[in-house]
Amino acid sequence: MKNDAGFEIQIDELEEVLEEELHVLDHTTSEFYVEFLINFLIYLKHNRTAELGGRTPGTLRGNLRDFKDFAFSHGFSIEEVYIILKRFPSILNISIDNLEQKYRLMALVEDDTGTLRKRKLLLAPEDFKIGNDLIYARYMLMTKLGYQPITWRNLIHDSQNDFAKKFVKNDPRYNRPYKIFNNVSELSRENLVRMFPMDLDELEEILNKKEEVKEDEKENNGNKPFGV
Repeated sequence: MKNDAGFEIQIDELEEVLEEELHVLDHTTSEFYVEFLINFLIYLKHNRTAELGGRTPGTLRGNLRDFKDFAFSHGFSIEEVYIILKRFPSILNISIDNLEQKYRLMALVEDDTGTLRKRKLLLAPEDFKIGNDLIYARYMLMTKLGYQPITWRNLIHDSQNDFAKKFVKNDPRYNRPYKIFNNVSELSRENLVRMFPMDLDELEEILNKKEEVKEDEKENNGNKPFGV
């Protein structure tokens, strides 16, 4: 199988790589494996550039190993790895360094159970296509303007237009203090990232404070008398 970008991988080579790196058939049903294989074939047919790679057995093998290491380090099982890759093989296009930073950024909206990011990667891995700089810029804008609540939907999932509309002036009777922009084009991805360029030191400070608050809440809840 060869695509327009000149990358070639045969179906038998693909099956060999998937078997050696993932052992899908050992842990799933034949029906699951067929769907898994079809989704990978579709993924491999997409046009690519030489810089992106991923269309040779060797590169695919390396990407699978890197993703497994990432997933295992964050508590995912091999079965959960299968689910993610079956739903969205293109997640392999994201470098592991980028994915690690993205997972860290997504802690900005982590829930009390500490499992929101994990559930989202399982159920909506396509959300992880969003740029890291955009996550940071959106969060900083909402924080600076006092927009609440900051959720997975408005921070991660919203389209550019849906996000921008929250901050555009409309009927004066319903305006909010955070509605300060005249039109959605003022909050294009480029403009937003320019307003709030990624500051890793500030990000870590924000995340550390959030973790401290959660620890304090846990400690306080643990010290409450029974029944309170």
